[in-house]
Amino acid sequence: DWEGIEFTGLTINTNGGDVNIRGESDNANGLRFAGGTTINTSGGNVYMRGETENYAGIYFVSNTSINSGSGTIYLEGYNTTSASDYGIYTNASYDHLFQSSNTTSDAIKFVGHSDNLYGLYLYGDVKIYATGANGGITLETNGTNSSDRSILFSGGSTEILAHSGPILFDVKQASGTTDLYINNN
Repeated sequence: DWEGIEFTGLTINTNGGDVNIRGESDNANGLRFAGGTTINTSGGNVYMRGETENYAGIYFVSNTSINSGSGTIYLEGYNTTSASDYGIYTNASYDHLFQSSNTTSDAIKFVGHSDNLYGLYLYGDVKIYATGANGGITLETNGTNSSDRSILFSGGSTEILAHSGPILFDVKQASGTTDLYINNN
C-alpha cells in the first residue's frame, strides 16, 4: 500500500555519473517525487522506471528539474491493470523541466504504458528540451487494453524543443478514445 520509492525533496549532482531509479508498488505510485526534485548529471544518463497496479508508474508532484547535460534521459512508467491510471504523470501545480544536450535521436525518451487511462499525462507547465545538434525527443505510449487518452497535455504551457533532431509521438495503444489530446498552450 506504499509508494515503491518516494522522495520528499531530492537533489542529485553526479558530475558525469549515471542515475538509475526503479520502484514498484501494488497500491500506490511506483516512483513519487515530491518536495522539489533536481537532478544534474553533467553528462551522465538518467534512467527511471516505475510500475504500479493502482495509480502512476512515475508521478512528479513538485517542481522538477532534470538536466543530463550530454547524457540521455529515459523515463518508463507502467500502470499494468484496469485499476491503474497513469504511466507518467506530471502534476499541474508545478513546473517540470527535462533537458539534455545529447546528440542522439533518443536524447530524451518517455515511455508510458497504460492498461487503463493515460500513458503520458503531462499536466501543468512542462518543458522538454533536446538542445544538442541532432538530439531528439520521443514520447511513446503502449498498452494492451483500451485507454482513454494515450498522450495528454493539459493545464498549463507545454514546450517541446529539439535543436535539430526529430520529435516523435509514437502511440502504440491497442485501442483508445484519443491518441493525442492537447488542452493547453
